[in-house]
Amino acid sequence: MYRTICSVLLVMLIGGKTLQAQNTHFDQLFTFAWDVNIPMGDKYVEDVSYAGGKLEFQKMVNENWAVGIDVSWNSYYTYKYYQTYHLNGGTDITTDLFKYNYTLPLALTAKYYFPSGGLIQPFAGVGLGATFSAPKLYANIYEFHDENWGFLVRPEVGAIIKFQHDSDMGILLGARYSYSTNSADFFHIDNLQALGFQLGLIWTY
Repeated sequence: MYRTICSVLLVMLIGGKTLQAQNTHFDQLFTFAWDVNIPMGDKYVEDVSYAGGKLEFQKMVNENWAVGIDVSWNSYYTYKYYQTYHLNGGTDITTDLFKYNYTLPLALTAKYYFPSGGLIQPFAGVGLGATFSAPKLYANIYEFHDENWGFLVRPEVGAIIKFQHDSDMGILLGARYSYSTNSADFFHIDNLQALGFQLGLIWTY
């Protein structure tokens, strides 16, 4: 499914170049979207996060380029069934585990909107900023937690699909890869990586 989504977005980007050249018909954009993230790399929490969202404001600086600010959030959760864990010093513990990680990425964004004469407005961009992370671990009656910040780099592609040519509303489809330098030794975290997919509404004015 994820390969299909990526293929569709790629076709949108390539196809946008073949459409009749036309300037964007908006000056500012506001986005609210559902943000699904798949953990990648060395994962503390392994399961897909469906509990996420994003808010973004953008301002066009010329015919095709926009700059903005993006605030996102994701809640990751994994349950580990009862098993025996071998700790340092020859100590063993048998328990189930509840693993959480709450993340709040904040990014300044720059996006290029490809010339388009149709209802589909493809774009590509990058975000730079910081990610706040709060991993937690519950083992029986014990709770372990941490809070940390890391530097964030996040390239992305996507498209705005307008309901009609003169509409100020549309659908956002996007995909992006996030890498941040968050670190938490106890949780064996030395970075956070995720592949995210966004589906939402966008308002232009």
